[in-house]
Amino acid sequence: MNVSRVLTLAASRWGDRECVVEITPTKGKRRSRSYREFNERVNKLANALLDAGIKKGDIVVTFMRNSIEWMETYFGIIRAGAVVAPLNFRFTSDDIKHVADVTEPSLIILEEELSQIVNPIRSTLPTIERYICIGKSISGKMADYEEFIASYPPTEPKTQISDEDNLGVYFTSGTTGTPKAVLFTHKNLFMVAIENFITFPPVPGGNYVAILPLYHVAAFFQWLPYLFRGGKCTLLQEFGPHEFLHTMEKEKGTEVFLVMPMLFDIVEAHKRGDIDIGTCDLSSWQLLNTGSQAYPRDLLLTVSKLFPGVRVNHGYGLSEGAGAATFILEPEDLIRKCGSIGKPVAAMVEARIVDDEGKQVPPGEMGELIIKTDRMMKEYYRNPEETAKVIKDRWLYTGDVAKVDKEGYYYIVDRKKDVIISGGENVYPAEVEEVILKHPKILEAAVIGVPDERFGERVLAVVKLKPDEEMTQEDFLRWCKENFPGHRRPRQVEFGDIPRGATRKVLKPELRERYSGIFIS
Repeated sequence: MNVSRVLTLAASRWGDRECVVEITPTKGKRRSRSYREFNERVNKLANALLDAGIKKGDIVVTFMRNSIEWMETYFGIIRAGAVVAPLNFRFTSDDIKHVADVTEPSLIILEEELSQIVNPIRSTLPTIERYICIGKSISGKMADYEEFIASYPPTEPKTQISDEDNLGVYFTSGTTGTPKAVLFTHKNLFMVAIENFITFPPVPGGNYVAILPLYHVAAFFQWLPYLFRGGKCTLLQEFGPHEFLHTMEKEKGTEVFLVMPMLFDIVEAHKRGDIDIGTCDLSSWQLLNTGSQAYPRDLLLTVSKLFPGVRVNHGYGLSEGAGAATFILEPEDLIRKCGSIGKPVAAMVEARIVDDEGKQVPPGEMGELIIKTDRMMKEYYRNPEETAKVIKDRWLYTGDVAKVDKEGYYYIVDRKKDVIISGGENVYPAEVEEVILKHPKILEAAVIGVPDERFGERVLAVVKLKPDEEMTQEDFLRWCKENFPGHRRPRQVEFGDIPRGATRKVLKPELRERYSGIFIS
């Protein structure tokens, strides 16, 4: 069994139900496809790809923003037996060139607005034989998507797919450096659907509202369990507190994944009186998933009070582990164990904390978090050296420094590669950031190490203030002196925006590059 086959079976049972909905608030636009329509168009694309010469195992790249066509092309490619590589729509021409060098794709499907990024480098992409464009103004000798699939039958192709066949290549968010190509099999994705179904059981006919970019596993993979219950996915293409609440009410959303800045915006809009949550009918909303970073206790308390009928949980995951549901902090523990990522999910994920020699450490001691699960990646695509570094005896070494308490709750201390060594002492940026975020004027904070002649490295804090707040460097450093021990105390601060990836994880390599010229004597 695989998720493509699950879609076929769902379409045969719930053919007339809405499967995918796309909403663009600023344009007042809503369009949808029923299960039958969606599945038939998936088949048409799969047949068109096969007739175009795409063979089982060939890489097909997709380059587009969230849309019905994003989901349609994803399923069409894997149904043809090809391997899908969904790209970040923020990628530059250089990024596209890097992807093509790594994956050697045979074909690319992209949206009209992004063709200007690809067209200038087409001569440097020798393996791509065909360009299929979604839109009204097709340029650069690209084929029109609708014309490409129009003449093909809506019947399922006869391609035989096994559990171990390759399914997709995802590029990591780059929080630890150059993005790596993560390879999943059909078995991996089916296990994601099963585990997420057990962890977040959807109601029959439920509605998963997707806001985060679908190219990231934390967004798209959360919807897969809905195929088992005839539920739909509503793609909200623009986020704002008003637009979000309106969509949840009108579309009767049952589940959503919101990252911390989104929750902050909703809370602040409520405080200002820009939105009135009390007048919204949110009775259908059952589950709010959070994750990608530690959330302040006060924010979680406020959200829980604003939406008392909604269960709020906090998850942990990584691209290599297929998303944000390898650990879950359940709603009943959200405040009591605030800061924890919870426990491994559904007895389907094994976890340990180990030292540098791979030996398990006792509760309370810090080490590297490793996991074992059938959902985790097969390998880094065409990169056996890097694969061997992170997969050992079927255990995935996450690169996260963590600890577990006596009750079995896990805590992420920091990224192993982000640890600052100052005067021989380990400084964990996440611990420093947690303290900084307690300052009433500070909205966001990220901590990195910068070179220091005497200590090797010292702590630099990058800080973003809350709206309308003011603070000088002297004010911040004086506050730090009162709140940190010497080796952990930030010695320099820079005010400004903090670069983040699709799921709002801080891009530490970008910060290091930005401030690499800063040298403190």
